[in-house]
Amino acid sequence: MSSDLEQLQLEEGYSISTRNTISYIVSSLSILGGIFILVVYLLLKELRSKTLYKLVFNLTVSSMVATLAGIYVPEDVETNKHASSYCQLAGFFHEYGSLSTLCWSAAFAIKIYGLVVNAESLEDTVKLKNVYLGCFVLPFTFCLALQTAAYWTKTQLFGFNGTYCWLIDDLNEVQYILQTVGFFLPSIIVSIGTGILYFRIRNTLIKLGLEVKWPFHF
Repeated sequence: MSSDLEQLQLEEGYSISTRNTISYIVSSLSILGGIFILVVYLLLKELRSKTLYKLVFNLTVSSMVATLAGIYVPEDVETNKHASSYCQLAGFFHEYGSLSTLCWSAAFAIKIYGLVVNAESLEDTVKLKNVYLGCFVLPFTFCLALQTAAYWTKTQLFGFNGTYCWLIDDLNEVQYILQTVGFFLPSIIVSIGTGILYFRIRNTLIKLGLEVKWPFHF
């Protein structure tokens, strides 16, 4: 099994060791940026009292969870039971961090929408207690429910997919349904909803006489 894996990696000009090296280089930039945001937020008291900065802080935490979970793949992940178990756990947290990041991005859009479109104060748009529940607790509970469903149906949802410890790509029907319901469908719904909010924000700013340009042109 090990020799077959090594032969396949040799034929593809790819190895998990090479993958990890590239991941360390790329992910370190994201992690350093995240650490900078967290440190600045924690050091400056005036930022900790601002709702938008709280959202940025929590968005950064979620993003770093996903990044750290996906940064490393054990080189013997295909042959070692413990390495495979680690990869499944890392995949779980990568999924959780990704969904949580989406939620915090949506919360950020809702805050700006309330401020611009409804002329609400930042504190009145969404209660942060509810946002914490929706963006930290709910995604974790959701991922846990998915893992439980995978366990009871005797299928594997998370693991090494050839690149990351995340959602596996060798799917049967049950795994396909779980992945669709557990990640792709929520991601599409939240992304579309967030896009609609920003579109309405743009239209409101235009009505106020402000020039708004998209980063791309149709």
